[in-house]
Amino acid sequence: MKKLTMVFMILVTMNLTGCTVWSDGLKEMKSDISGLDRVCTIYLENGETIVYEGKIRLDGEATSFGHILVDGKRISVYHTSMVCIEK
Repeated sequence: MKKLTMVFMILVTMNLTGCTVWSDGLKEMKSDISGLDRVCTIYLENGETIVYEGKIRLDGEATSFGHILVDGKRISVYHTSMVCIEK
């Protein structure tokens, strides 16, 4: 019963915060589970760029490193700038 009450309270809270937050939450879940169609550009120190396209899942925090999962393969990104745009 406690779990049901907790789930109900979470749903009510999400509903009161607005539709945008709810849709953003659903998009985040979809991104975490299967990835989204994205184009990610990684800018290297020497001026070169690397571009990845496809179902891409972002993993990691906004720190000096992160992981990109492209078609099931993990690419680790360290100390670079990266821009990912959803298609």
